[in-house]
Amino acid sequence: MAGGRAYNTALLIDRSGRVALKYRKTHLWPDTDWDVFDAGSQYAVCEINSLRVGVLICYDIEFPETARSLGLLDTDLILVLDGNMDPYGSVHRRAVISRAMENQCFAVLVNRIGQGKGLSFPGESVAVDPFGNVLVESVDGHPVRVTLEVEQIEESRKAYRYLRDRRGSPLGAERVTSEDGVVNTVSVIPG
Repeated sequence: MAGGRAYNTALLIDRSGRVALKYRKTHLWPDTDWDVFDAGSQYAVCEINSLRVGVLICYDIEFPETARSLGLLDTDLILVLDGNMDPYGSVHRRAVISRAMENQCFAVLVNRIGQGKGLSFPGESVAVDPFGNVLVESVDGHPVRVTLEVEQIEESRKAYRYLRDRRGSPLGAERVTSEDGVVNTVSVIPG
């Protein structure tokens, strides 16, 4: 609770026990979050063990803009705290692979496993490198370890840099009427 409002909030605690980052979920799940939480409005990164780390919560990973917002803050690692249920478990697994590759950073998704409130949570936790390669996964809930080779971030950015090469920020939408009276909505790259 903050100012009488409830947020779905993740805290990232460093080794000394200090709160290094507080993130409020920005994309609320319609079936469970809308009537309970207010949406957060900020993305943030912090430094942990020489890595710039950002956090997303569950449904956030389905929107490319969330990870891109962290990418624009020079994140090296996106942590996704997940509670995605069957039959949708693999959706977030696929999304996190794309988000790591799109932002040329590492991404680690940790999904809930087991049963709760009539739902089944499949696990399918995964760690992905900046090329979109799966480094390790855990589908059965057994703990796994992964070593992130930080030099892979620069290696992935040698030939091109998505964040540098992209055009527009952000894309806007505009209604356009053609000479024959057809109205279309097009994306516009600002200035």
